[in-house]
Amino acid sequence: MPFLSTDEIKKLLADGQECESRSLMFDRFCDPRAKEDDRKAALLFAMGKKPCKQKAKSWAEFLSQANAFKLEVKLQSRMMVNMAGGVMENAGLCIDRFGVPYIPGSAVKGCARRAALAALREWCETGQKPAGDHPLARCCEDFETQQRMLENVALVFGWTELEWSEEKKDGEYKSDYVWATDVGGRRDEILNAVVFALLRRQGETNDSGSWQQARTRLRNYAGSVSFLPAYPIRSPTTDLELDVVTCHHRNYYKREKDVATDDEEPNPVVFPAVAPGHEFVFALVTSRGSDAFLLDCARRWLQSGLETFGIGAKTAAGYGWFQVQTADHQQTTERSGDATSDYNEQTFGNRVLRRLQKLGELAQLQGEIETLRKPENQKWLDQLQRYLCSADGRNARQWLRNKQWFPQEWLPPQPPAR
Repeated sequence: MPFLSTDEIKKLLADGQECESRSLMFDRFCDPRAKEDDRKAALLFAMGKKPCKQKAKSWAEFLSQANAFKLEVKLQSRMMVNMAGGVMENAGLCIDRFGVPYIPGSAVKGCARRAALAALREWCETGQKPAGDHPLARCCEDFETQQRMLENVALVFGWTELEWSEEKKDGEYKSDYVWATDVGGRRDEILNAVVFALLRRQGETNDSGSWQQARTRLRNYAGSVSFLPAYPIRSPTTDLELDVVTCHHRNYYKREKDVATDDEEPNPVVFPAVAPGHEFVFALVTSRGSDAFLLDCARRWLQSGLETFGIGAKTAAGYGWFQVQTADHQQTTERSGDATSDYNEQTFGNRVLRRLQKLGELAQLQGEIETLRKPENQKWLDQLQRYLCSADGRNARQWLRNKQWFPQEWLPPQPPAR
């Protein structure tokens, strides 16, 4: 069959038979015109290639060095990502160059954003903040008003001029922020408060006019939290499975018939899907002057989105649903066998490293001193000292020097005066 590769590559890899890369098989050695048995055989052959096991270890090391907040979740059903193309070489999946299935950061961000705005819209529509057993209750729990919530949504996810537009397409607002507040009769009140609050954050003090007039003065903002791609840290024995979708009205969807009748021949199409049982790690990193509160908001919105809406294609049919692992499970896996330490990568990052990066929070380190003195926490004390010796720790070590409550022997020696 024809392949999407050059003659030189086909000759070198014997038309794909000698290719050991799963991603290359999907991208270059699957014929998008293959049907039925030929399609199934080609997909099974590509799925039989093994991913690189080193990727999970390398990704975990990268997240540790990046001081990322990590959220571990377990896939409860099959998952499909990247189904928009609809052709065989897309494979219905996102697979990196090492053959590992992953979820792009854009999809992760969209999942968190969807949950936050759905919770805000319900709050605006009903006038009652979701609470108690409501699946979106955690999205709103730290906010007293809808204005305050939308302000933090904008700071986490960012905006362009489109986010403050009242334009509609097919009867729906193009702006998610306007859509979320255009219920309950308080839209202008909420958006006035939010737009002027964001302008003040950007250094503007002019509070005159309406939000429609002021929105043009808002500079575009990329958001305060970076949503990294999600990779599996543990995978089941079979990481990819063949699934099937059956179109019962092929002629109708091709517009060859005006009415979908039951006399059309079904058209089953196989495609690969990520098998349930994968444990993914979702990672968030602060940027652009973010703080711990905004990071925690992003974490709660992401957790609610994964558990309430799922991620990927066909979530309404049960695909792409996750369950967040308990804190005890995450702490056990992150300690890597250190059962006595008071920290893991996540708690040390939140309680120590993040405070070192913000002068306004350094005083809060005083409560961690006695914990870091414990022998079982030596490796975390070593990590603290490495940070203070680095170029990134310059401001922190200057601030901590001569603070009576901070052990001065933990700081690098000062260079001699010239």
